[in-house]
Formats: sequence, structure tokens, C-alpha cells
Amino acid sequence: MRVARARRPIEVTDEERAFRAAMPVPKADRTLPAYVKLSAPADGRIWVWPTQPNIEVPLEPEVAERFGVTHTWVLPSDGAFDVFSADGRWLAVVKLPEGARYSGFPTEPGVVIRGDTIWAVEQDELDVQTVVRYEVPRLPAGA
Repeated sequence: MRVARARRPIEVTDEERAFRAAMPVPKADRTLPAYVKLSAPADGRIWVWPTQPNIEVPLEPEVAERFGVTHTWVLPSDGAFDVFSADGRWLAVVKLPEGARYSGFPTEPGVVIRGDTIWAVEQDELDVQTVVRYEVPRLPAGA
């Protein structure tokens, strides 16, 4: 079976590619992959975390001075899943609730999906992280 959904490729800037080429980090192609992570809970749905453009972040002055660069790029940690049924039908876009964070990257906090529930890490204004349970009421019944 093949499941497809239209998407516009996310291009990586020449500046970010040059930065990655000079640093001990994975190199970047001209475009980013279509998705970062696929999750397949036991209910048969497929949850797809699509790739988003990287976010340019300024570095602290002492870090910038040490490495000779003024900024870096990080993965965004807010966004939405595309959810598909077990037979490949697109069901919905499920946006992460305000405060929840997820990037799909293996070293970042993950999410656990069980039916219509998402367990995710939430970070407050003091940078305290908490595991929070969210209900997802928008998914079609029986899908």
C-alpha cells in the first residue's frame, strides 16, 4: 500500500548548509526529508510528524567567540501530526497543545500515543518539564 499526501519541499538555506559543513553535525541536503518520525500505535493508525523548517537561534557571545559563528539552527518543538487510518486514509491534523514539546529527534523528549490520547512533555515559563496527558477528541470515531 502506498499512502501519499501533497507537500511542498522545505529548502535548506545556503547559510545553514555551509554552517553544517563546517561543524561536527550531520550535513544537510538542499531540501529536508518529508517527515521526521512515524509512530504506529497498536490501534493501527499511523501518526506522521512532518519536517518543519529549522529555526535560526543566536548563540551566547562566549559560544559565538569560541566557534566563530553567531547563530545555529534547531529543530522546532511545536507543530502537528498528520494521522492516517490503518487502511491509508488521511484522518486529521492533530496539533500539539500549547506548552507541549516534541521534535521527533531521538535525543529530545518523545510522545506516547495510545488511541485518542497523547502523553507529551510540557515545559513551563520556568523551564520546568512535566509529563502531561492530552485527549484528542477530533479523530473520526472507529478510524
